Amino acid sequence: MLTKKIPTQILAIILAMPLLVVYADDNVVCLGDNYEQGLPIPNVNLPTVSLTSEGNVAKIYEGDSLTLFTNATVDTQNGANPNFYWCAEQGQLEIDPTAPDLSQVKYIAPAEVTENTWVRVVVQLSDGLGYVSGKSLFLNVSPITYYFVEGYLYNKYGHTIPDAPVEVAGHTAVTDENGYYKINELRAGNYTLTASKDGYNFTPIEITVGENETNTISLISDDPTPCLLYAVHDEGKKHSQFFTVNPFNAFEVKLLGSLYKGYDIEALDIHPTNNQLFAAAGDDGLQPGHLYKVNSWNGQMSHVGDTNFHEINGLSFTQEGTLWGWAEGEGLIQIDTETGNGTLEIAYDGPVEDITWDNEGLILYGVENNTLLAYNPQAIVLTKLNCTLPDGEVEALEMLPDGRLLFSLHDDETLSIHALEIDSCDRLDMAIDVTLNEIKLNDVEGIAWPIEACIR
Repeated sequence: MLTKKIPTQILAIILAMPLLVVYADDNVVCLGDNYEQGLPIPNVNLPTVSLTSEGNVAKIYEGDSLTLFTNATVDTQNGANPNFYWCAEQGQLEIDPTAPDLSQVKYIAPAEVTENTWVRVVVQLSDGLGYVSGKSLFLNVSPITYYFVEGYLYNKYGHTIPDAPVEVAGHTAVTDENGYYKINELRAGNYTLTASKDGYNFTPIEITVGENETNTISLISDDPTPCLLYAVHDEGKKHSQFFTVNPFNAFEVKLLGSLYKGYDIEALDIHPTNNQLFAAAGDDGLQPGHLYKVNSWNGQMSHVGDTNFHEINGLSFTQEGTLWGWAEGEGLIQIDTETGNGTLEIAYDGPVEDITWDNEGLILYGVENNTLLAYNPQAIVLTKLNCTLPDGEVEALEMLPDGRLLFSLHDDETLSIHALEIDSCDRLDMAIDVTLNEIKLNDVEGIAWPIEACIR
């Protein structure tokens, strides 16, 4: 069963109905086995066929593809079997792997057209009993009009930012020495424009590309990440609220952005050198196990990708900027911060709630049922320490610059800061009783301390 190019000398594809005649030329392609009307067998119900396109679309662009479907009936009680034969005046026809009987096929429009072109696609149905039926469908193939966007990246002082990637719809450009970028070959539509560079916070913006739309779009970076304690609160099991605590201003607490409903953010950490905040989702959210970037000024999340693990309970960066995570019920993973893809490093099915590297990058700490764990990557050994954290379920860990372990508790009636001396297992607590905008921040799932920002 092959796609066939019909020579010009062949007359026509004769179908059961006179109106369904496609005259062959060099552009016509066909798929399947052609059956001509045969001698009919008496007392057989005639075959019927209808033809539709995916989403009932009648217009596609050059080079695009579209699935075409049939709805056929044959007299199976008399031994009829449907056989399909397709032809298109221009473009290509391909077998759909899900329909080897050719009851549906993929149509690929011509790679290039200079103007709107009507293409007729015909399907012929033979029942194997001598009867043939058919149907045709007209598709409007249009040339693609491409657009571009351009602009500059600035810092808050109005200075341009060179060597910064700018991305729209999978197309990336890097700003030149003057902070200028230009992205070509964009189709008309709505997109998100993003930019990134170490030490800067760019808020993604929604843009519309097309005729009569503004194509000059510049971005101004927010200030670098401030020296604050960042945290995420679990509101109602699967809603997430970022917030900050300012240890230099009487532990002032502020909400960071609005409530993310249905995202179930369970883990948080910050890159050690560029101060980019990252978050990961649990299994109760819209995108379980996915990785996000978080703007440290407004709390806006931008999607990075799927870790391919169902629930991420913890995130922690090494000094070198390698992101590690804990996948619930599976173990310790490494995560690519560009794609979000995770790789299992140590299998472990215990209920570990969070992880954090020490300041030297030698030991990775975790907590399981309020007992501290220590992972030595050199020996590839995971051990339980003789240190149990009391009074509630620990859900978030972070290493402080002085080597103490910062942690939070599940359903804590106050927003409390707990610090632990690891060697002695001595604990220091400071309670902050606060309710903001009717949200009581008593279920902290992840915390992050930007060491680089705090020593600038």
